[in-house]
Amino acid sequence: MADYDGYFKAYVEYLLDKRASCGDAFSVKKIVNSAGPMRPYDVHFEREKDMLTLDFYSCCRFHGGPGADEELLNVL
Repeated sequence: MADYDGYFKAYVEYLLDKRASCGDAFSVKKIVNSAGPMRPYDVHFEREKDMLTLDFYSCCRFHGGPGADEELLNVL
């Protein structure tokens, strides 16, 4: 996977740390992170049982867009 100098991995780790600091239990056990060009979205996510798949538009360097932090935190 092309992670563009670890940018999206660092963003997901930031979200995990933020969720952990709230003391809430995680609802996913595995996260699959990908990024690439020519996506019609900033971030797309799908949750299947205890796995979360995240796919980022590689040119989107402001994380997942407005409100994405809270939305992704709720899914974790």
